[in-house]
Amino acid sequence: YFIQSNLRHSSMGFGTNLMKTLMFVFNGIVWILGLVMLIIGIIVLVEGQDWDDIVDGKTVPVSVLLVVLGIIIAVTGFLGCFGAMKQNPCMLLVYAIVLFIIVLIQLVAGILAFVYSEEAIDAGHSGFVTAIANYDTSKPSSTEG
Repeated sequence: YFIQSNLRHSSMGFGTNLMKTLMFVFNGIVWILGLVMLIIGIIVLVEGQDWDDIVDGKTVPVSVLLVVLGIIIAVTGFLGCFGAMKQNPCMLLVYAIVLFIIVLIQLVAGILAFVYSEEAIDAGHSGFVTAIANYDTSKPSSTEG
């Protein structure tokens, strides 16, 4: 309904209406995916105790990260979706600021990944060497008959 009425009854041009509709649709999808990520994070946080032995007790940081990112993505999608639908300048300004901050964080993360790439490779290599050295070969394999 919003899409049809938005494209038919408006004093704005077709391009402006199309852009508003596309912002509504795509940010609505982002909003829903953020909520899904939030729900998955909560499920992993609640049910994660069963998985701690499998992933060496790292389910809590992963689940907390999923919850935090889910909230950020859901709020950003909500601001973009309903800010475009209601043409609310305050919501759209906060949306633009949040997207700007996300782009800055991605830029800094990319630069840090480039600068510290050798350290990351060394840490990964030493982790694999330690894991292989600690591998218990005395246990029979489940594939052996």
